[in-house]
Amino acid sequence: MDILTRYCQLVAARYRLFVAGVVIITLTMVYMTTHLGINATPYFLDPSHPSRLADKHLKETFTGSGENLMVATVTEQPSIFNSLSLAELHRFTLALEQLSLTVAADAERVHSYLLQLEKQGTLNNQAQELKARLTRYLGGEQHFAPFSAVDYSQLKRLGRQFELGGLMTAEELAGYTDFLTRVAPIHKVRSIVRIESVTASGDELDIHPMMFQIPDTEAGITALQEEAYANPLLRNILFSDNPQVINTLVELSILQDDAPNMRRVYNAILALVEQEGFSDSYHLGGPPAIFAQTSATMENDSNTFFPVVFAVVMLLLYVLFRNVRNMLLPVLVAVISVIWTMGTMAIFGVQQNIVSTMLPVFLIAIGVADSIHFLSEYRSRTQRGENRPVAAVVGVLFRPMLMTSVTTMVGFLSLTYTPIRFIQEFGIFVAVGVGYAFVITMVLLPALQYWLKPEKAANLQKSPLMTNWIKANVDLVVRHPRRIWFGAALVLLLSAAGVTRLTIDNEMIGYFSSSTKVYQDNEVFKNHLAGGGVIEFIVSAEQADYFKQAAAVEGLEQASNKLKSLPYVGDVYDLPAFMKLMNKALHGDDPAAYHLPQGAEDIYAQYLFLYENSNGDEIFNVVSEAANEARIIVFVRSDKTSVMDNISSTIVPYIEQQLPDVKVTPAGFGEVLIATRDEIIYSQISSLLLSFGFVFLALLGLFRSLIYAVIGIVPLLLTVTINFAIMGWSGLFLDVGTAIVAPIAIGIGVDYAIYFINSCRRQGTVSAETLQRTLSHLYPPIVFNTLVQGCGFLVLALSSHQALINLGILVSLTMLVTAVVTLLMLPSIMLLLFGAKSSPVTPAEEAPAS
Repeated sequence: MDILTRYCQLVAARYRLFVAGVVIITLTMVYMTTHLGINATPYFLDPSHPSRLADKHLKETFTGSGENLMVATVTEQPSIFNSLSLAELHRFTLALEQLSLTVAADAERVHSYLLQLEKQGTLNNQAQELKARLTRYLGGEQHFAPFSAVDYSQLKRLGRQFELGGLMTAEELAGYTDFLTRVAPIHKVRSIVRIESVTASGDELDIHPMMFQIPDTEAGITALQEEAYANPLLRNILFSDNPQVINTLVELSILQDDAPNMRRVYNAILALVEQEGFSDSYHLGGPPAIFAQTSATMENDSNTFFPVVFAVVMLLLYVLFRNVRNMLLPVLVAVISVIWTMGTMAIFGVQQNIVSTMLPVFLIAIGVADSIHFLSEYRSRTQRGENRPVAAVVGVLFRPMLMTSVTTMVGFLSLTYTPIRFIQEFGIFVAVGVGYAFVITMVLLPALQYWLKPEKAANLQKSPLMTNWIKANVDLVVRHPRRIWFGAALVLLLSAAGVTRLTIDNEMIGYFSSSTKVYQDNEVFKNHLAGGGVIEFIVSAEQADYFKQAAAVEGLEQASNKLKSLPYVGDVYDLPAFMKLMNKALHGDDPAAYHLPQGAEDIYAQYLFLYENSNGDEIFNVVSEAANEARIIVFVRSDKTSVMDNISSTIVPYIEQQLPDVKVTPAGFGEVLIATRDEIIYSQISSLLLSFGFVFLALLGLFRSLIYAVIGIVPLLLTVTINFAIMGWSGLFLDVGTAIVAPIAIGIGVDYAIYFINSCRRQGTVSAETLQRTLSHLYPPIVFNTLVQGCGFLVLALSSHQALINLGILVSLTMLVTAVVTLLMLPSIMLLLFGAKSSPVTPAEEAPAS
């Protein structure tokens, strides 16, 4: 008696216990999923990646380097410089500076801490005032926001006191840190109200806010407009050539990976604009806007995907099986595998991201596959009169189901061979889910078959339509093999041409529909300002005060001119622009003096000294305090990775040629996009090679035959080639979404080949008759799985994120291609190689149903 037979006997004797075990584990995992977090950042790379480290260094070295949300204001009046628009911009700036994301629950928490400090006798007068204010707020005596940005310093000191007083656990301390971020989410606002205006009084610089008060006369408005447009440093960055448009840069205190708070501040600013009822329109752009929209997309998709794919799969299963029980059982297995997987993610502290949002769709679509094979075989044997043929079904299917699960897991695990963290996590947990689905199928379905009453169902395999399909397939393979080979050659030829058209690129804003606000707002920045995309460069020298030297600043000026000549570059914000602006101010504000200063060797050091003594601080956005590092900010009217890469690959060697003593490091969001694309190229090649290698070894181990392993790989090669060809012909980029299609195609697509080859070997010979028998068993489960999985993956097309839409369509097409290639190419190959010859494997009495 083998181990599978003993296992089935144990299930027959203890089926209730097996079902109860699955239920208990599932309920535990349901509880764990309540702790599953969401990470919506578009930064796909791990913080330890060189591009992320460069961005971190930039933020630690230069002021004004936090995440910057852009807010463009557009008026319908002839010019934004009118009394109403300026008054609204002033009100908007003040409101932003006081913006807080705190809620009543925060007030309750802080109030409880203050009460505990009061009991300890360590509450000072300032904290007493805060407690009294919160008491009035919580009592409903006053209606105001519980906290504002002015409370930040006091609350930060109190947090340290709460921690030292032992009032907070480690988890509560982390929550308090997040609370502090929400108290003052905005670090600085650079608008016409607050931006530095550089003028001069004699030999002294006069640096002051450009609009420290709202002009109350037409003459004052005209003077303000002239002062604004006389500042070339801010042209196209704050002030547009279109007089109806003006920009505000909102520097956030929120970390780039803190997607929840990024979305909160985005929504809070939208709500602020709506609440104030401004007469002009306000448009939000820049990376934080993309972060926020990505987060919203994830939430909407999560709420949509699961119920829709659930309904689609159930409907298809009912149509295919015409039986409620056999409709529910595969879905039950798939749903449990999703719950177990999401619970496992929560246990290991892994958050959902823009890629793993698709995980339920994949697991439900893939998770029903084993169940369909199991139930098809079970129904077939029941129709032939066998009573509860659980042991027979498990004996026939265990090995091929195990191998198909392993190969599918290998396909997804190959995605982990990449530095792109989100793809790593997606690959790992889909593989985990596939493993869970196999275990659940082998544990739950046999137990339920013993528990539930025997139920006869119509034999779907005798459907006239299915019978005609099988007959046509066999006739084509046996009588017209040349047509198959000619068709395959033609497809390969067209595919090769399509692959040559494939491009590798990425465009964050392009993933959103043109009807979305984030896309439409970006058009304002692209058409009327310097653009919503940004790439930055850190120019580093070992020598202190290096960028106080004339040659160094002049080298940066040449780089600036080079950058402005490149396509899509809207403007450049850098140290030479500041120097030229100060030179212009010190020469009577003469526009002709807007050039780099001439004179003594230390003139740049003098200008920096004058600037610092005039209480200016914006220049440290572009030069470090030690003057050994400079920052170049390039505003781009596109966030296409190819555009960013062209800028980077052009300017880095150019600067290093002009200034041989420096090192140039690309940084910022644009560089992260470039690095992500480059990693996609590397990971795509690696994942493909690993997938093919592991699948080949799995086939070799399963069939113990080199020729069968090669035969199993052939349809995969054709399928992957067609996949890339479809992308090339349709103009789709090879990007973060589409890069994972090929390994998925290999992992899932090999399943059909395993079942087919296994079935043919069990027949003993390959002939028209044996192909007829094999296909009569294989057609229903293959067709069922193709329809269920293909339609399941198409649910991704309901997303508002184009990357997910493309992925859903491509995977669905891949499933269809895999099925067609398996049912046409594999029989043709087997007949060509083994026709009318005995198989080395002892023939079985009949082929398996799958």
